[in-house]
Amino acid sequence: SFHMLWVAGMVVSLIGLFSVYLEYKNTGIYGNSNNVSISNGAFKKTTVYIKTSNIESISEKASVFKRKKRITTVKLFYLAPLLVANCKAKNISTDIFNKIKEELIY
Repeated sequence: SFHMLWVAGMVVSLIGLFSVYLEYKNTGIYGNSNNVSISNGAFKKTTVYIKTSNIESISEKASVFKRKKRITTVKLFYLAPLLVANCKAKNISTDIFNKIKEELIY
């Protein structure tokens, strides 16, 4: 009984680690003066394409440790139904965030 619990715990831990790895590999962001695309997700990858004219705001959030490594989480808010209106990409370079922010027209 104890061994089965230990095995179940290890399986859940491995699935969690694999999920974090997939989330890291599936995250990406691209932008120019016309469009921005964000890909994210762990077991289900989602890619969203947004016209820059529809973007209401862009924000970034990072811990002190991530700021030292120049990594941040980018979040876009845009005109869409509330279910899909907020999308984010984790562990993105702060340089990429600054370049996308320069291209946006508010």
